[in-house]
Amino acid sequence: MTYDTVQFYNSAAAIITGVCSAALAILLVPPLSPTVRARRVLAFTLRELRRLAAGRINPLTADWEGRAYYRVSVTAGQPRDASYTRKRTAVTMEHNFSANILAPPKA
Repeated sequence: MTYDTVQFYNSAAAIITGVCSAALAILLVPPLSPTVRARRVLAFTLRELRRLAAGRINPLTADWEGRAYYRVSVTAGQPRDASYTRKRTAVTMEHNFSANILAPPKA
């Protein structure tokens, strides 16, 4: 086995350049605004509710509610903007809607 110094330095320089450019790219790309993130969470939760109502996913209400509450709790720690009340109302209405649809009929 032979040791090639040029290949070693070439590989090391490529690795260091790649890591530095990746770190720079992460710093240059701005994060999503809280409004956009909340809108995406609500859209995903509504899409999952539709799949649940259509019977395409496991019909356990507690599982869906747990995931929905988790998603809302993750976004709850973010700074609130002017549309916070509308988002909170939408989540509450969605929860009430799902509770009425998925509740077993009362005898």
